[in-house]
Amino acid sequence: AFSLYPNPTKDIVTIDISKGNQKEVHCMIYDSNGTILFSENLGGIPDQFSHQINISGLSNGLFFFRLSKEDRSVTKAFIKN
Repeated sequence: AFSLYPNPTKDIVTIDISKGNQKEVHCMIYDSNGTILFSENLGGIPDQFSHQINISGLSNGLFFFRLSKEDRSVTKAFIKN
């Protein structure tokens, strides 16, 4: 499971991953058109993991954050204002 905050946000979005222990974790941010605006391979992560992403370069609006680990992915929406 993971949490994404603050939402809405201005410059920084933080992801907290619990029950990680994954060998390969990848995250990406994309817009409502499906255009990938940010992508990062986090590699292997421990059981508890926190990571900040600077989104100050994105325009204001609705975005989607996808976290993929091994055989599944989860997407959450967030607003930048």
